[in-house]
Amino acid sequence: MYSRDEEMDIENWVIRPLRHDDYESICELSKSIWEGNDYLPEVFHQWVDSPGLFLCIEDISTHQVIATGKYSYLEDGSGILEGLRVHENFRGQHLSWQICKELFKKAIEDRKKGRVSQIVNCTHVTNEASLHISTSVGFTIKKKFLILELQQEYNHDKVLNIESWQPSFEEFMQQPYFSSTQGLLAQNFVVQGMNLALFQAMQKTATFAKVNGCPGFYDNHHGWYNVALDPTPASIYDWLLYANKQPGVMDCLAFVLPQPAQIEGLKKLPVIPCTNYEPDLLYLTMTE
Repeated sequence: MYSRDEEMDIENWVIRPLRHDDYESICELSKSIWEGNDYLPEVFHQWVDSPGLFLCIEDISTHQVIATGKYSYLEDGSGILEGLRVHENFRGQHLSWQICKELFKKAIEDRKKGRVSQIVNCTHVTNEASLHISTSVGFTIKKKFLILELQQEYNHDKVLNIESWQPSFEEFMQQPYFSSTQGLLAQNFVVQGMNLALFQAMQKTATFAKVNGCPGFYDNHHGWYNVALDPTPASIYDWLLYANKQPGVMDCLAFVLPQPAQIEGLKKLPVIPCTNYEPDLLYLTMTE
């Protein structure tokens, strides 16, 4: 855990649940995150109304939201900590820790009562504050995914053969992707175990197809993402290309569990990793 000297004095700040009328403040906070492409404003109103706990720290003098954090329930029975944000002018003051303490209380209470099966967290490898807090309270890294995007400057003139595909849950789970991930699905920056409830939820929002013979889908979950369910370097590229060509889809990413041979193949294709082909999406679970 953090030591006492790392805790801040919040005399001029208050921790409270977020409200719909905090939206403008959230947009201001998010401007400096992911180069202005943070998903938080998009999901904000949904999160305010959803179960769990959505908290902020408010600067009392300005009534400005300067930090946020969300505890949510996933379809696989997990409780997840997400949406941890700190305004760029207030970083380095352990605001994240103050939010997380309150979220941890709720999550641990839920686990003791059996409302959630486990407590999980997903973070980017460059988010040192989030990673430090998580490991300090007992989270351990279980999986590392590689984030890929399409190289926009490249002339993507490859011909794609698209077939309709409406899989049953059983057929879906038999795909090679789930063998490599041990049943986990990376939905953008949320990772959870694949089950029937999640599949049924995805059927309402995702588009399933076969691209050059490879089954997969694209969906919007805190941003657009796609999954090639028979993941080879070529099929990963094909699915990135297909998804990013669809009307209304912007900056659709792929999250893959990298294998050495896969990495060498991907390096030859017009795709770009967020890091130098080092896995960068971390999936963590809290130990007992």
